[in-house]
Amino acid sequence: MNRRTIFASVIVVGGSVLTGLLMLSNPVFGAAKQDPKIAIIYTEPHPLINEIIAGFKAVVLRTYPKATVGDRQAKGREEEYGTAVTAPIGSQPDLLAPITTPITRLTIDQARGQIPVVFQGITDPVGASFARSILRPVIATGSSDLCPFSGMLNLVRQVLPKAKTLGLPYNP
Repeated sequence: MNRRTIFASVIVVGGSVLTGLLMLSNPVFGAAKQDPKIAIIYTEPHPLINEIIAGFKAVVLRTYPKATVGDRQAKGREEEYGTAVTAPIGSQPDLLAPITTPITRLTIDQARGQIPVVFQGITDPVGASFARSILRPVIATGSSDLCPFSGMLNLVRQVLPKAKTLGLPYNP
């Protein structure tokens, strides 16, 4: 099976999730197949994860109204991560959409290049070896929730050139 190229982005802004999905050069999602089967895999429900799932599903279903979008969670238990990943793979989905680093690592390993993986909510996909680079991911593709600090600092320098201290509120 040829490697399918699928690009997705999930951008977390102020607690809301904006999801864009662009699928390229993939015969599965071409004119021949209007009802792709997509599996979202995650650790456990959490407000941010719930927003990512809702945004992702909304865009997929707007683009492919007959798509089947299922989800599988590990109930927050590490011993369930393997089952949460292998069960959807057994149903041969057209796309795997894992959320969180440990689930994405298992998903990429288990998909073995046979099913495209679009990770979501990963802070450092290159450092985690999920992508070779941000611009040319190759292994898997998806989104990063890492704040673009250099761009933000450049903006602050333009708007407040005399600023000496910058505070960044953070809520894990």
